[in-house]
Amino acid sequence: MRLKFINYPKYTPLAEYDKLTAKIAKQLIDLDEVVSVYRMGSIKNPGISDLDIVCVFKDGSKCMLDVRNGLNALEKNILTHGSFGINEGNIEQSLNFNFLTNLKLLAGKDLNVLKNPDVNMDGWVKHQIALEFLLKMYITLDIQIAYGIIKLRSFLLQGKAVIFDLELLNVNNGELYDIV
Repeated sequence: MRLKFINYPKYTPLAEYDKLTAKIAKQLIDLDEVVSVYRMGSIKNPGISDLDIVCVFKDGSKCMLDVRNGLNALEKNILTHGSFGINEGNIEQSLNFNFLTNLKLLAGKDLNVLKNPDVNMDGWVKHQIALEFLLKMYITLDIQIAYGIIKLRSFLLQGKAVIFDLELLNVNNGELYDIV
């Protein structure tokens, strides 16, 4: 079977990431419901890396804003999905079940509770998260292979995520480890 590769990564200057980050942070922090806006992760490979925004909302509030509405094609290529949201009162408890890592405050109140995200996380939760993401990646890739179309940028992002998942599972050798 021949595979067709689509969605090739295109180099995007860091300045474009910074410009979009500032635009989204302002858009969100101007809302009464928003307490803080963070960027999660890093942009090590501009054009491959995507932007991950975490928005902290006041407890009991609602926000219907879709930050991707109105973005141009370049901006949508940087922000490949919507922002992540969490209520301020749920942050501490949620850290037992989520990885909110490498956060950089963009706007609003600095919630120091986010400095060491996996301190309270049990090993079994880390394994569960890793296994769920590995399964999702396997299914996604299997579907793409079945249709003969590989989304290359997504594939490269998932490859990086596999490294993180293997670390969570304490896997540091073997065929998958070597391939990734």
